[in-house]
Amino acid sequence: EGMVIATPVNSDSLVIQLQRATHYNIRCYDSLFRVLVGECHVNGHKIGPKSSSVTLNSLDSHSRISINTGNVSSIPDASVRAALLDVGVKQDECQVIDNAGAVILITPSKFSTTFLRSTYKRLWTSNPEEEPLVKLDYFELYAGLNKSVSISSSWSDPVKELLTSPPCRVFVCGPQNSGKSTLCRYTVNKLLEGYKTVLFLEGDLGQSELTPPSLVTLTILREPLVNPPYCNRSRFVRDLNLSDPHLTSESYCVGVVSPSQVMNEYLEKMRLIVEKARKLNEGGVPLVVNFMGWTKGFGVALHADVLRMLHPSHVLNLQTNSPKDLPPILDLIETPGILSENESKSLKNPQVLNIPGHIASSSKSGFQAFELRHLALLNYFSPIYSCSSALLPPYKVSWSHVSVILPEGSEEK
Repeated sequence: EGMVIATPVNSDSLVIQLQRATHYNIRCYDSLFRVLVGECHVNGHKIGPKSSSVTLNSLDSHSRISINTGNVSSIPDASVRAALLDVGVKQDECQVIDNAGAVILITPSKFSTTFLRSTYKRLWTSNPEEEPLVKLDYFELYAGLNKSVSISSSWSDPVKELLTSPPCRVFVCGPQNSGKSTLCRYTVNKLLEGYKTVLFLEGDLGQSELTPPSLVTLTILREPLVNPPYCNRSRFVRDLNLSDPHLTSESYCVGVVSPSQVMNEYLEKMRLIVEKARKLNEGGVPLVVNFMGWTKGFGVALHADVLRMLHPSHVLNLQTNSPKDLPPILDLIETPGILSENESKSLKNPQVLNIPGHIASSSKSGFQAFELRHLALLNYFSPIYSCSSALLPPYKVSWSHVSVILPEGSEEK
């Protein structure tokens, strides 16, 4: 299991043949992944020859990216050989693997993590514990699912239901560290197999997927979520438009990484972004909402308020069999919230799917939540640095020495 044949195309690119129905995992940075023939499932998203190339960053802060070639028929030798010749492999070097499931091309990507890796050197370190099947300076391929996330049927089966219903409006909830972000990525990736566009709403101020922390954000996604959050870079716009082909987000700043001290302000910003999300969802685009892991005390009231704002079609509720689990969702909808009004009477009961949390992974990155927030901010500001200055350490400035001066007459944004 895990046999491959890797053939150099040039000094920094490889074409790799993978066996069918086989699991692999990768460590890489700034890598462009393209399927030439066959199909691969990358963190749950199916990629084939007609799919766009995908930039991959699988660094040591998170579980590794998994690749599964799927249980499909073996690719004919002639098709494998033709794919090799098309990318420049010489005729006498076209050795073909037995039981081929996919042929992929790995090349350097224009996306650069140089600034991030020079600042946090733990993101990419030597790995003496394992011998990769394939190794480049920026890419390593391993057999099996070691140190990657394995999605079981307890997750994949409920997510399949979302593809059989009209454009869904999905609310993902559960305690901290129960797997909400992983489930959201998987759900988005599977929905993108049936829809060209998916809406992704982030209500977790401390662990954003596509933007710096302390924002509530609505993003239009057309590509799968396969990279660590700090390797995603969305462009902010004032008015989100489905016709914009770029990765764009509309955000409202709350300014803190926890809403505990600003609950009314947080709910005000959530109402604005939810209204926009509902409008676009009603136009036929599925919506996935990632919510916070605060599941006790006022956290329950915040869940109740946002559920009543959102009117979800489905709730994916991660449960850990611990006191941190949320109360039954249909009871929670009736729970008094922070807001004075109660909209539960007009809310149709969503389909509630209780899913086991704590997806097992053997990866122990040692990165703390505040470090991941730092990385998200560094990624956001990294385009302003030239290639030469990216190698310099960043300045550290105390917040007590920072002042924000607004011009007279400026409006609050």
